[in-house]
Amino acid sequence: MFRHILRPAFRLALPLLLTLAGLPALAQAQTPSACQADVQKFCPGAGPAQNCLLDHQQDISDGCYNALKQRLDNQHGLAACKQDVSRLCQGVQPGGGRLVNCLLDHQKEVSDGCYAMLAKRMERGNKRP
Repeated sequence: MFRHILRPAFRLALPLLLTLAGLPALAQAQTPSACQADVQKFCPGAGPAQNCLLDHQQDISDGCYNALKQRLDNQHGLAACKQDVSRLCQGVQPGGGRLVNCLLDHQKEVSDGCYAMLAKRMERGNKRP
C-alpha cells in the first residue's frame, strides 16, 4: 500500500545506513534468495546485484523488495548495537541472523540501546511489514 512512498527513501538510505552502522561490508552482501529471479530478469551481468535491484525497485517482486527492506531494517537496528557487536561478537560472520543470535546470547551484557532494539525485535517477532 505505501510501497511507492517507502521506496525512494529506502533506495537512498541503504548504503548510508550500512556505512553509518559500521557495517559497510554488508552493503555488498549476497543478494537475498528471494531476489534471484529478479536478478536474472533485471540485472544479468550488471555488477553488484543489490545496487541494480535498488535501481529497479519499482519493478522487483514484493518478496524481493521485502527481503531487501528487512535487510535494511536489520542492519539499521544493529547500529544501536555496534559497540556491543565489537565487544561481544568478535569473529561472528554477519548474515543469517548470526549477529542477532550472538547479541541475544549476551543480552544481559549489552547496552541499554541495544537491549531495547533486541526487545523490540522479539516483541514484533521479527516479522516483515
